[in-house]
Amino acid sequence: MTREQIPNLLSSLRIALIIPVVWAILAGYPLVALIIFIIAGLTDILDGWLARREDWETPVGGILDGIADKLLLICVYLCLWWLDSIPLWLIATLFGRDLLLGLGCLLYRARVGKFAAAPIPTGKLHTLFQICLVILILAQASLLPIISQELLVGVMRMLVITAVVSLLGYARQGYQDMRMAYYQKLHDAEKQA
Repeated sequence: MTREQIPNLLSSLRIALIIPVVWAILAGYPLVALIIFIIAGLTDILDGWLARREDWETPVGGILDGIADKLLLICVYLCLWWLDSIPLWLIATLFGRDLLLGLGCLLYRARVGKFAAAPIPTGKLHTLFQICLVILILAQASLLPIISQELLVGVMRMLVITAVVSLLGYARQGYQDMRMAYYQKLHDAEKQA
């Protein structure tokens, strides 16, 4: 293994941590789940930092990192829903957003071609609220039962708001990029004629 593969190894570790975090949540060990979830989050921070700082970014690494992040959050959210810690409407909102983003990516790919999936600030904020909600729910169940239900509901509301705003932001960015690509194709066709 070369040093350049360390970020990919960390992403793979994050995927491997999904099984123990799911087990800990479903088996009723929220403190263990919280610790594993935080470790997984730290691997995400570390792999991104190393990839950017050392210029170890690779196409495979970018895909693996995104898959690791999505799989972890999807599995944890499904477990929390299964245990009635979060409502079905929140799951539907989060998964609906991701489904629409995926369909938008497919449309973009079909119309324009390859694209660089660059996160926008509201998308990063949305992910931050997703992580915060998991940490708060697991902390409430294990360490801090004083965390109020009002705080959890407030974070859930922010999740919905950032889901909608980030989805609209990505749609706007995709539309602008598709328009630019269309006009570029027209311009290139005029040059060739």
